[in-house]
Amino acid sequence: KTKMAGLLATARRAVVSRVGAILPALASMASFSQNMSGYRARLVRSQLTESNLEQLCTKDLPLFQTIAEAKLRVDGRWLPSSLRLSETELEIQGAFETIHLVLYQIIDIDVPDLRVDGEQTVVLFLRDFRAVHLSVPTREVAVVLFEALVRHLPSPYTEKTGDDTGPPPVLACATATCSDRVARDFVRMGLPCSEWRLSRVNAAYALCPTYPEDLYVPSDIDDATLAAAAAFRSKQRLPALTYLHANGAALCRSAQPKTGFFSRSSDDERLLSAIFTRRSQGAIGHIIDARPQWNAIANTLNGGGYESSNRYVVNLTFCNIANIHAVSNSLFKLLDACYTYPGCIDTEHHSASDCCPKWQAAAAESGWVGHLQGILHSAGFIATCLANQETVLVHCSDGWDRSAQLVALAQVLVDDHYRTLDGLMTLIEKDWISFGHQFARRHALSGLDTQQSFVFTQFIDCLWQLTRWFPTAFEFNEQALLAIHAAALTGSHGNFLANSERERRQRDLHAHRACLWAALSAARDTFHNPQYVRTADALSLPPEPALRLWPQLYAPSLPGPAAILSTTHPCPAPAAETPSEPCEARAAV
Repeated sequence: KTKMAGLLATARRAVVSRVGAILPALASMASFSQNMSGYRARLVRSQLTESNLEQLCTKDLPLFQTIAEAKLRVDGRWLPSSLRLSETELEIQGAFETIHLVLYQIIDIDVPDLRVDGEQTVVLFLRDFRAVHLSVPTREVAVVLFEALVRHLPSPYTEKTGDDTGPPPVLACATATCSDRVARDFVRMGLPCSEWRLSRVNAAYALCPTYPEDLYVPSDIDDATLAAAAAFRSKQRLPALTYLHANGAALCRSAQPKTGFFSRSSDDERLLSAIFTRRSQGAIGHIIDARPQWNAIANTLNGGGYESSNRYVVNLTFCNIANIHAVSNSLFKLLDACYTYPGCIDTEHHSASDCCPKWQAAAAESGWVGHLQGILHSAGFIATCLANQETVLVHCSDGWDRSAQLVALAQVLVDDHYRTLDGLMTLIEKDWISFGHQFARRHALSGLDTQQSFVFTQFIDCLWQLTRWFPTAFEFNEQALLAIHAAALTGSHGNFLANSERERRQRDLHAHRACLWAALSAARDTFHNPQYVRTADALSLPPEPALRLWPQLYAPSLPGPAAILSTTHPCPAPAAETPSEPCEARAAV
């Protein structure tokens, strides 16, 4: 009885400790909800849905109707223009390049001085962070423009009936071709080999609906063990290989284990033991938990948790990277600062202007740069481990947000292939699209979603920071990053619709949506960095890296990066890669 009382007291203290750990996170979420920023308020009012996106790209376009004469603000100047509207586009014509603004990009329309007679400013807020400022001569014209735009904005989501097959597909983006791009990349790494085999345990997405069908796993682990290990991981996202270094070190990814307070899985422990003994040559492995430690502890209350050192003989490191709610709150604050102080960003020199202390204070308060620093520091640590022949497993809670950021950036640092344009496309296809980052939910492409966040924006921003620090190491330029980001945020290409590879195939989205990789390839010269010099050397982060806010991303000019991308290209076959030597030979070298 005395021993039992002692055990109950210990358990009670553990519960109290974990509840105390989760309270700050709950308070942070409550604060975020109560202090919803202006940008989020505008975004949640959007009635855009993926159904709308699919319909808009195939709908017959009626003739444009001129609805107003106006002035467009470009780089601080008001330029004469005329506005013409169709069911899908707002066309802005003038002495500048004609701008075709697709209506589904508009998330809100603001007429701040509508109660006052005379000239009116109409502001259109777009999904890719652009704000289009128009000036019309009278209040009556402003009302006509406002009503015309609202009337033509996409309607709320409605399910298609079973017999509504829609128009025939045009210029299909074949899913098989995109998957083949990833398959070729694994062949480039020297896979499969004696230590890593290709498993079809997830065929037809039967085991894990958010994972790709093809998974590389240790050769001595059978599919039955994989299935049992998947049951012990959140969302069945079991540990799987995503990158094999030339020295034999492996980079794997997964979701958190379901340890709770006392649970364990011998199959999961066996799988991780097999992963960390692959070509380790005596080096200890690393589990990188992207979350703050207190968040990982708090997750045990919901049946999640982390790997205990007395069950997994590895180094466990917590990265203290904020969750999706903190990221959203931070970005909304930054965007509101950009909209509030539009003249305080020097887009020519890519730095915040010293002329506006209020802007600097608002940008600093957002905490956005601090989030980027944490991500880059953690990715640099993973890259160092791989270079030292130390295998790494990365996870967060569900393994599709922070994990994607870290594994992708680490590969950019250690492998020069991913610093080319083709390599970047393959990396995003593999570690973001194929491994199930929820683009539709994170970018609210299916309407209002409490899980909306911008972790992919963080990844693109981190890449831009790297291109600043290493100006000759990347084949692609700033415009390529901006174009990819705009396509992901607006849903203009099929690659980023839905939340997983399984969903895209079930809904056959690739059959009638253009492929971003084809559009980038068709405009390759536009996205080429003239300073590029290819080198196989790994990139080491500066000891004290100086991060900057990226004005072209957070306060972009018109017409914007997406304007140069075609939406009529099918998905191209990736360029043939020269297969690497098998991993045994590469490790020996």
